[in-house]
Amino acid sequence: MSTLGWRKEKCVHGHLRLPENITANGSCKACAKISSHTWYKNNIELHDKQNKIWISTEKGRAYVKKQNKNRPPLDPRIGLLYAAKKRAKAEGLTFDLVVDDIIIPDVCPVLGIEMFKGTRKRKDNSPSVDRFLPVLGYTKNNIRVISWRANDLKKNATVEELTKVLSYMKGENARDYTATEAFGSFGVESTAECHACCK
Repeated sequence: MSTLGWRKEKCVHGHLRLPENITANGSCKACAKISSHTWYKNNIELHDKQNKIWISTEKGRAYVKKQNKNRPPLDPRIGLLYAAKKRAKAEGLTFDLVVDDIIIPDVCPVLGIEMFKGTRKRKDNSPSVDRFLPVLGYTKNNIRVISWRANDLKKNATVEELTKVLSYMKGENARDYTATEAFGSFGVESTAECHACCK
C-alpha cells in the first residue's frame, strides 16, 4: 500500500512519493529540482541579471550579509586549488595538484612581504599559485605560492624580458629627464607657468 494512501507511490518521472520527497503543495521535490536546473541552464544570462537586481535590494543585501557571516572560514588552499584547476582547463594545461600540494608561506618568497591568508578580497599580499615554467602547467614540482603582487609583476614574462624591464626602470636604456627639460618640452619653464597655461 502507498505510504500516502490515495496518492500514487511514484510520480510521473518515477520518483518515490514519500513524505520527505514531496513539497507542501504536493509536488515532487526531485522533479522540481530537475526542472529548476534545466531552466537555469537554458536561461543563465536572465538568471544572473535577475540575481544582480535582487542582490541590489535591501532584502538581498541583508541575505548575502547573513550568509557571509554564518559561512565557516574556508581553507585558503582550496580556493587556490580550484582557481588553478579552472585556469589549467581554460588554457589546456596539465593539472595534477591536490590540496596538500598548496603550501602557503608566511612571507612571500619573492618580495618578502607578509602573506594574508584569510582575506576574501584579492590584495597585493594575498597568496597566489605561481608556475616555475608556465608551459608545464600546474604540476606538483612546477608550482609554489607567492604573493599576488609578485605574480602579477611576473605573469608570463621571461627572465630576459624582466631583465630588460629592470634595466629600463634603472635608466640604463632610458634617458633621465630633468624637471627643466620636462617643462621645456611643453614650452614652459616652471610649474607656475604650467599652471597658468592650463587655466
